[in-house]
Amino acid sequence: MKRFEIILCLTLAGAALSQPVDFDNPWAFDGKPTEYAGILMSEEDSLNVRFIGNWPFGPSYAIAYDEERRLVFLGSGGGVYIYDVTDIDKPVLISDTIRTQGIVYDLCYEKSWKQLYVAATWGFQIWDISKKTSPMKLSDCYSKGARGIHVSFPYAYVIGWDTLRVFDISNSSEIQEMGSIYIRAGAKSIDGSGSHICVAGGQGFINAYFQVIDVTNPTEPLKVGYYPIPDQVEHLCVSDSFAYIVGVNYPNDTLEDGFLRIIDISNPSDPFEVGRLNTSNINHGDVHISNSFVYVAGTGLSIIDVSVPSEPKGIGSIDIKGSSSSSVSVSWPYAFVSCYNGFRVINVFSQTEPFEVNSVDGIPGWANSVFISESYAYIAEPWRERVSIIDVSDPRFPNEVGFCLLSDWAYDVWVRKPFAYVACGGRDSGSLYVLDISIPSKPMIRGICRTPGPLMAIHVTDNYAYVADGDPGLRIIDISRASRPREIGFYEMPIGPSSVYVQEEYAYLTSWDSGLYVIDISEPSNPQEVGRYEHFGCASDIKVLGPYAYVTEWRGGGIHIFDVSDPCSPKLIGFCDTQGTSNGIYVSYPYVYLADWERLNVVDISVPSNPREVGYYYMPCESMDVFVLDSYIYVADICAGLQIYEQYNVSVEEGPVIPESTIKLSGCYGSLSYDLPGEARLVVYSADGRKALEEILKGRGTWAAPQALPQGVYFAKLATENCTAEAKLIVLR
Repeated sequence: MKRFEIILCLTLAGAALSQPVDFDNPWAFDGKPTEYAGILMSEEDSLNVRFIGNWPFGPSYAIAYDEERRLVFLGSGGGVYIYDVTDIDKPVLISDTIRTQGIVYDLCYEKSWKQLYVAATWGFQIWDISKKTSPMKLSDCYSKGARGIHVSFPYAYVIGWDTLRVFDISNSSEIQEMGSIYIRAGAKSIDGSGSHICVAGGQGFINAYFQVIDVTNPTEPLKVGYYPIPDQVEHLCVSDSFAYIVGVNYPNDTLEDGFLRIIDISNPSDPFEVGRLNTSNINHGDVHISNSFVYVAGTGLSIIDVSVPSEPKGIGSIDIKGSSSSSVSVSWPYAFVSCYNGFRVINVFSQTEPFEVNSVDGIPGWANSVFISESYAYIAEPWRERVSIIDVSDPRFPNEVGFCLLSDWAYDVWVRKPFAYVACGGRDSGSLYVLDISIPSKPMIRGICRTPGPLMAIHVTDNYAYVADGDPGLRIIDISRASRPREIGFYEMPIGPSSVYVQEEYAYLTSWDSGLYVIDISEPSNPQEVGRYEHFGCASDIKVLGPYAYVTEWRGGGIHIFDVSDPCSPKLIGFCDTQGTSNGIYVSYPYVYLADWERLNVVDISVPSNPREVGYYYMPCESMDVFVLDSYIYVADICAGLQIYEQYNVSVEEGPVIPESTIKLSGCYGSLSYDLPGEARLVVYSADGRKALEEILKGRGTWAAPQALPQGVYFAKLATENCTAEAKLIVLR
């Protein structure tokens, strides 16, 4: 009789549940999956990878204001900056310590007890801002896809994609979920008045809606009113008996014409529209009401007189130069408007003639590439046209120490101290920048080499930089003189390269649509193609180690492994489908690490012909690049800056693995279903590898987690000499 092993490893489950789970009906609420605070469900899960720290700053989507102490709270990617605007002409950054593991979409500040409520895609946090320069986190509550938050003490109301949750926050260090309700898909904005909560949302122009929910009994929220909206809804605010909703008119190919709709909610069970105003200055923005005026952020800031709800009138507006606005907070005579790259201070003393007083620009933008050297991370940011330098000596709390502004979009960066080499691209041309980084806090441009096409990727070795130059091809640049880099060689490709990697005398290039190229660069001034493989999809990145080339596929996802022991004849020998959109790759044998759009993926390549996924972690937004140094994994997230993780594996002796498994395993709440052709040994491990229990399983059946096994999220793995099967297990107490 053959013997099998089941291995379970414990991962953290987050905060404890505050309500029972209906195991007999896991698909409640009109066929939509039930969500529970404190449990990491599938889309926010991880395997063999844990979060360490981050510098999560990026585009801004939210803003709040403390009018007593004159503080601006600016959501930036997955973090919040605090600015002191006591001197409105000289805003001062005083804190960047508020950080989440998601994207910050909403902020709510309660001045009575000086607390900031932060809604991010992985949940919401409560921060004590009593000491404005040293915020202290009071609690961190998981709530899947948190998009908006409304606070009416002692409750916080949080919306996700299709769920409203009610939390008791009377004890801010021990949040308890009171109740939840399904609210249709696509919830975007929330506000409230008295015992009623209003939610607006929809999926683009499909099924847009406004909904009223009675929360008199917080344990049983009740839908009482509904109003369909035939346009694209973005935000709402509520004041007294009216809800003010902004969005984009339908149909409109340019998405530039917006609307303000005023809904009478004096009878919550029968909301109806009483007024409407179309304007070209409302687009995907926020809405705020102060006295009898509505302020709308979008392509600019619009001011609308709503003293007569049935006849709203636009009375003033101002364009936001260089960036659309996304959120607005008003404390007369100023409106604070968040933009993609910072915030604007608008004087609204005269509502008919608002004007900009000051602006704060330069917050991080898209993180596209990351390179680690010693204790610093270098991040290329295309939209902001800069390279940021982050001190990662303490990976739990990285800090920006410097940045260098460029004049082109920065796509990729390579560091060889004392210089950083940056591949940049514009609309029709590109540049290689050489930065002096000998003083990290004061990086300086030392040299520039212009190229005819946008530079997408770079590899530096010896005295040469090899750059993937958009449509033209591979360019070889002599960097022996940092102040005067110059092109010395060029190889033209039928379709522009997406990435480049150099090993010994060969440059390996990937193309967006024409596969893998091997170029002989033994004579840098005269590179020659010696090998090619064309028969796979959209290649996005490449790394080479020894006789193998590892190529990511952007369009279909996954990793292709090529045998390049004969550079003239590369052969595809292995493939692992990661079911994502693979962008960046890093090889640290026996693993490759993939920036796989929504996830960081870890793939075991010890058997090149059969690579297999052994770990993953869901990202705050979209992973673009990855770098591994020592035990840490550094990921550039397009909207959430730098994320740092650590891989942990339980060391278990296993035989070789084949794709077709003859054993079956599936996980459910508190149990595992298994089907084995023989005998199995079940071993339970904690996250640090310590054995918790062991028993023998046979044949086919269900294994129930014993009472001694603590609440948590587990993964189960069945391993034989020639096959494996894995599943998740959630234990609730």
